[in-house]
Amino acid sequence: MGKLSLFEIAIADVAPYPRNARTHSNSQIDQIEKGICAFGFSNPILVDEKNQLIAGHGRLKAAKNLGLTSVPAIRITHLNEPKKRAFRLADKKIALNAGWDLEILATELADPSEMDLDFDIGDIAFEVAELDLSIGNAPMEDQPSETAPEPDRSVPPVTKRGDLWLIGPHRVMCGSACSSADPNLLMGSRQADMCFTDPPYDVKISGHVSGSGAIKHREFSDASGEMTGVH
Repeated sequence: MGKLSLFEIAIADVAPYPRNARTHSNSQIDQIEKGICAFGFSNPILVDEKNQLIAGHGRLKAAKNLGLTSVPAIRITHLNEPKKRAFRLADKKIALNAGWDLEILATELADPSEMDLDFDIGDIAFEVAELDLSIGNAPMEDQPSETAPEPDRSVPPVTKRGDLWLIGPHRVMCGSACSSADPNLLMGSRQADMCFTDPPYDVKISGHVSGSGAIKHREFSDASGEMTGVH
């Protein structure tokens, strides 16, 4: 194995590999940029003796976008051309083959606010949906079971079907998606830009909505397995 050397290289002197098989979306480049701003350029790029890039195409592009003129690099000189090509592929694929210990991950990410960071970790690595999924999929064996409380039916409900709440510019309605009148009342003459749904429908709660068995929800009448083809 050859000796590795760490040095600072001008971005203008780096030649990207024209046959790089790894793609980087704009959102990923944006994450890399934010990571560089938060942690510094702590992961050097790899170049060969001719300054051609071996690994670090995403980091190099992010550095260019940030207006950096140089980046830290490690020069690799002990690989011939076939091995360089194999290394480029293996370096990228091996990282993709890694997994997560969900229990440890959930513990680490349970409350990012406790990390006392001056940036949002969701902007750099995990998006909110991924955080929720990682924490929600963590093993539940050592956690006490939870039961959703039953509502106190002796107390008059705060709202009932047909009520429309105006909260500043927002409109919140208690209604049914099965009724065309309710969405029309909610939206008026306006059209929605986006709609969030929660399929599958017509499925019983038991065995499907249970938080891996730790949380129990009661059955409810609408769309809980009782519908027929007529509906």
